[in-house]
This record gives sequence, structure tokens and C-alpha cells, in this order.
Amino acid sequence: MTNKKSDVVILSGGLGTRLRSVVSDAQKTMVLVKGKPFLEHLIAHYRNSGLTRFIICTGYRHEDIQSYFGDGSRWGITIVYSFESERRGTAGAVKLTEKMISSEDFFVLNGDTFLAVDPIEVLKFHQQKEADGTICLRKFGDISEKGEVVLGDDYVLAAFLEKQSNHRSGLINAGVYILNKKILSLISRNREVSIEHDIFPEAIKRFRFVGYKTSAFFIDIGSPSEYYRSQKGLPILK
Repeated sequence: MTNKKSDVVILSGGLGTRLRSVVSDAQKTMVLVKGKPFLEHLIAHYRNSGLTRFIICTGYRHEDIQSYFGDGSRWGITIVYSFESERRGTAGAVKLTEKMISSEDFFVLNGDTFLAVDPIEVLKFHQQKEADGTICLRKFGDISEKGEVVLGDDYVLAAFLEKQSNHRSGLINAGVYILNKKILSLISRNREVSIEHDIFPEAIKRFRFVGYKTSAFFIDIGSPSEYYRSQKGLPILK
């Protein structure tokens, strides 16, 4: 039986500098898509799957996020916040939430990307594989500008490769993770640390990490072109 009590940690502290040309100085995860903040679409997707406790990692323009979402009661969920007074990177931001996380396994999401995967199916997979960490992977047609994730037997993560010079397809990190709290022991406090570049390569050596392959719709609103694409392609908020 799948335990739905997993917390959802959302990284929402980015500056959104690439989007300034189209959305001024708005907090990146709060840009409007189909009339609602992008972050609301993301939260709704997980709430609709039965997940009810969210931890939002904030930094730049944190007040915009907190004033809009409050404690989450308007959506029938619980929302708490962490705040970065200085940049700590994706891993450092998650580390700040350590004492707030109430579940042994928890989701981590990039707040500026949307992957239309079924969270409960990913959670079932994570539990069935008895994993310490699960990373959602999506096949990408040209990984020359992306890092590639390599799988071994039984979906176990074997390696993270840097950007490839040749144009070919491969599996990429889709920005949705399930982690056990023990993984947080790898993250140093009070310095900027990347979860993708600094933590995962070490974590797969010490813990059982698996990859969940999906072809679900994916979008990253970090660039103007993708932001405009989200206005048409993002699933309707319910």
C-alpha cells in the first residue's frame, strides 16, 4: 500500500533573470500562465493526487509567494515556508527545510518546471524498488545541451554525464525527485550547493537511487520561448 503522507518541497527562490524581458521583475514561479501563477498549477497537480503538505523554499520576492498562498487552507492543504537570506543553491535550499519535513520520504520539485507525471505512481515505484532516492527521467531528442542520466540494472542510477558534444537522444533529469531524509546528511550547511551537480553524483555511490522513466508532458518556463509555450501546452488547472 502506498503512503500518501509524503511532503512536497518546492524550490521557488530563483531570480528568473531570463524571463525579465517578458514578465519584468516578477518572481519566476509566480508568472501568470492561463491566468494563474505557474506555482499554483504545480501545487494543484500534486494536491489533486492526494498530497496535502507543501514546503515552499523561497528567496527572491518571497513575500509575493506567501501573500498569495498563505497557509494553503484556501486549497485544502497545508503550506509552510523556508527562506534563503543568501543563495544556497538547490541542495542548500532543501537542507534548510530539514526540520520542517514530516515524512521519511518526500518529493522535491523545481518550481519553474512542470512534469505531468502521476505523483502517486512515482511514489509506488519508489517504494516497490525500496529506494532511498528516485529521479524522474524523460527521454530527450537532443542531449547535446543537457546532462545525461545513465541507468543500470533494475532501474538503478549508474551515472550522471555532463553535456555531450554529439547530437543524440538520451535520458535527462526532469526535475522531480523523491528522497529519503537520510540523503540530507550529504548536504553541507551554510554554503551554496547544487543538488544536481554536487549531491546526486555522490548520493548514487552511497545510497540506492533509481530512475523513473516517463514520456509525460514537460515544460521549463525559465526562458521566454518556453514561457510562451506554457500558455498553450500546460494542462488546465483544476
